[in-house]
Amino acid sequence: GVSYGLKGLAVIVLGGLGFIVLYEFRRVVAGKIVHREKRFSLHSKFVLFLTAILIAAGAVGIASMEWEHGFSTMTLKQKVLASILQSVTCRTAGFNSVDIGSLRQTTLLVMIVLMFIGGSPGSIAGGVKTTTFGVMVSMIIAKFRGASQVVLWKRGLDRDTIEKSMLLILLAMSFILASTFALLTLNGFVLRVSALSAGFEVVSAFGSVGLSMGVTGQLSF
Repeated sequence: GVSYGLKGLAVIVLGGLGFIVLYEFRRVVAGKIVHREKRFSLHSKFVLFLTAILIAAGAVGIASMEWEHGFSTMTLKQKVLASILQSVTCRTAGFNSVDIGSLRQTTLLVMIVLMFIGGSPGSIAGGVKTTTFGVMVSMIIAKFRGASQVVLWKRGLDRDTIEKSMLLILLAMSFILASTFALLTLNGFVLRVSALSAGFEVVSAFGSVGLSMGVTGQLSF
């Protein structure tokens, strides 16, 4: 039931945080380090913050679009749990509580973004990683504010870190676009595969998520 679902969600979230964060969390909670070091590193703070934001934003986005559509036959508790479940599993586990092919196209776009981001560094999840995405967003915000440096928790990020994050995202997007184009070219005219469904399959494979709209099984070798 709901209790089992919540336990499963907790395990999935922990698996997507990364071993560094889990290790620090254990040390801080257990109080096994001296007082002045009894705090999370910048990496762990950033990961925990981004994970919470992505789970909440994804759940709200999916719920708002599927509340009276894909989740219409569910109870209130089931709707809330299903929204959180899809938000979490899109970045890590790849489980689904509803038929992916029956969801709205806007919902699928939200899921594609979540799958592209994936989990955090050092975790068992795929994607470009939460910190990479967070650095890009932080850089954009800093530029709009006219700041000369990206600052997180009173610590500035070096230029090399920002450039590597931007390069990784550009390479990942280029790979996904090329792969989607290849799928459409080789199979689109035969199966009438849409760009959205082909892109969904590619991003799911790229992020090692495992979700599918049912297209992969119909593709040629």
